Amino acid sequence: MRARRLRSKGVGSCAAFCREGLSAVNASRDVAFSAADAALLPFFRARCGGRLRVVVRTSSRNFAVLLFDEVELLDVASLMQVTSSAGQRYNYRPFRLLPTARAPGLIETRSQLRIEAKHSLESCPPPELLFVPGGYGARRAAADADLIAFCQRVAPSAELIVAVGAGMALLGAAGLLDGATVAANAELVKWLAPGLPSTRFDERESVVASLGGKLLTAASSGCGVELGLAVVARCLGERTASALRASLGAPSVARLEPSPVTLTLPSR
Repeated sequence: MRARRLRSKGVGSCAAFCREGLSAVNASRDVAFSAADAALLPFFRARCGGRLRVVVRTSSRNFAVLLFDEVELLDVASLMQVTSSAGQRYNYRPFRLLPTARAPGLIETRSQLRIEAKHSLESCPPPELLFVPGGYGARRAAADADLIAFCQRVAPSAELIVAVGAGMALLGAAGLLDGATVAANAELVKWLAPGLPSTRFDERESVVASLGGKLLTAASSGCGVELGLAVVARCLGERTASALRASLGAPSVARLEPSPVTLTLPSR
């Protein structure tokens, strides 16, 4: 029997999260928690007794990081740093990072540094998460039949697909952005919109979730830390992401909304 997989979404929805879990137990389904939600186990045990069969995932998720020449170093480094730091507080590695390219070896970046790809497209273990960074080289990558085929092959079974900036061009070429909403800036919209008529471009948000939460996109390299935190929240829960944000010293992001209040100035 497959476990009922739950994800908490922060303190505000904790009650709904607990109600969903109790409903699953009452229906005789297993309840799968992430390690980040272990603090809720006493709540369920007190109310469900012997009916509770808990499955806590402690194994690492395979996280493929697709590399190509002239990839943007900041895209790669920021997301890999954030996700690799997610479990350090508990001496736990929630993500197994898999730098992957056409062939193993050193990859040139736009920053005069090189990154080592450990896996080829053929030898990469089946990824549960796929990350496509941007950079000037993403334009050529979007025309590379082997990279396109790799994305098309691994995407259906992936839990999460992640992209930054120009990396979305490769996902678009693979047909993975049809019907999606993606984060974008004006430059990206001008470049990508003509070739992706069924994709909506959001210029207001720096990080956007779409396709039922399976797709996470960031508009530019400067959003890499926020994107990494969004990945952690999606896979491990908001509490873990909030703790990681604090340890990284990353500021909370708040967006100002227009006020509905109308001010009337007195006449002279």
